[in-house]
Amino acid sequence: MKIACIYPSIINPRVDYPGQFEPLGIQYIASTATSMGHETQLFIPDFGEDLETFIERILKFDLKVAAFSVMTCQVNDSVNIIKKIKESKKNVVAIAGGPHPTVKPEDLLKGGFNFCVRGEGEIVFKKILQNISNGDNIYKIPSITFLNNGKIKNNPLEKRAELDKLPCPLRIKSFLAPKTYKGMAYPAPNIKGWASISTHRGCPHACSFCDSFLIWGKRITYRSVDDVVNEMIYLYDNYDTELFHFTDLNFTANKKYVLQLCDKITTSKKKFHWFCMANVNTTFDNEVVAAMKQAGCTLISVGIESTNSKTLTKVNKEFNEKMFEFTDLLSKAEIPVNVFYMICFPWESEETIMRDAEKLYEMNAHKVKVSIATPFPKTELWYMIKDKILLNSYHLYNTDNLVYKHNSITPEKAKDLKKAITKNFYLNSKFKKRIIDFLTQAPKFKDTFKHFYSLLPFWNEMQKMFDNKEDSNARSKYS
Repeated sequence: MKIACIYPSIINPRVDYPGQFEPLGIQYIASTATSMGHETQLFIPDFGEDLETFIERILKFDLKVAAFSVMTCQVNDSVNIIKKIKESKKNVVAIAGGPHPTVKPEDLLKGGFNFCVRGEGEIVFKKILQNISNGDNIYKIPSITFLNNGKIKNNPLEKRAELDKLPCPLRIKSFLAPKTYKGMAYPAPNIKGWASISTHRGCPHACSFCDSFLIWGKRITYRSVDDVVNEMIYLYDNYDTELFHFTDLNFTANKKYVLQLCDKITTSKKKFHWFCMANVNTTFDNEVVAAMKQAGCTLISVGIESTNSKTLTKVNKEFNEKMFEFTDLLSKAEIPVNVFYMICFPWESEETIMRDAEKLYEMNAHKVKVSIATPFPKTELWYMIKDKILLNSYHLYNTDNLVYKHNSITPEKAKDLKKAITKNFYLNSKFKKRIIDFLTQAPKFKDTFKHFYSLLPFWNEMQKMFDNKEDSNARSKYS
């Protein structure tokens, strides 16, 4: 049976985004089908490929089942794609999984999909394919949602998967090929290849703007350390993959696990480089940082979100002065820091946003990603402002747009604020001194920083930091 596994559209191709990350969710689904002996093909749009061309490419495959992984900003494209597919192949079974189908399956079902899968999809998808092959009833399978006489029917959830028993994600060779990485990574800019990889699922936190715990649950389930490192070694040996992106929202959630994983990576003797995301409130000390550095960690991203204690309380994130200690600790260990920052919450104004950002500029960080608060469906933030959400705006749900009617900030002003904070972060004198101090301590990152900063629209104003005289002259100039 021919299975098309479809990632409907590229998310946010932009300067501060490193390019197309591998969509691990649909890759795990594809490997599930492949492991069952089905002829499976992954379909991911090429940069610049229009929707019509992409659909034509899918139809040439002569598919029987179309499986989609759908984020909120991909809903419109997903519906358009499946409508076109069914115009040519009306008997195709269309299945949607991922974040949006888990929380608002009706948007996909009413748009032409036969089934939605809520939560983890591998076990459920395997059962769906078995029942299609055998001609058995699909409608009793756990975790699926479907329309029954026009009404939404949700079956009880399937049990959580044992992650080590899942086949490794189906990879696309072109994704793993040598390329210029458009992010802050070491080595830079040209790498042999890079891949995404995960160690666990689930998040114990419940940030009001995040839908992760709605999808995976709050209980964290882990892959074994051996399983993770064996996959890294396989990719390194077979695809020359030297840079890995750990997709886990909180890589450091379990200190014991992190130390064991780092030890296993180190003793593999492979020249791995990798980056990850961490949470300030996890156990993060000199022992963990030293182990991560030794294992090849070359960038850590942390979700600061705000420097305002009241805002952090409202979004269910604990205000913690450790955020400053955290970035200091990493910088001293010669690990670059990326911070995630969020603006335009309903209670904020232009004045408070710019005022709070002043503390951001004090943080010992080397990169920033400013997002606009986005009410993803069924999150606490969504319930708070759902009556103010702009209609038919799913394609704008990429955290670069204001998608609800704010009391005092227009969508255009929100983008202006985002640009202003980003520019101020990189062009303030404290940042300039911070970079010079870091590169004096860790000169191997000079090309990494220079490559990334050269992609920014205000690079000409930053360039003086990287001239040949910077070590002797720039310190006094920028102090």
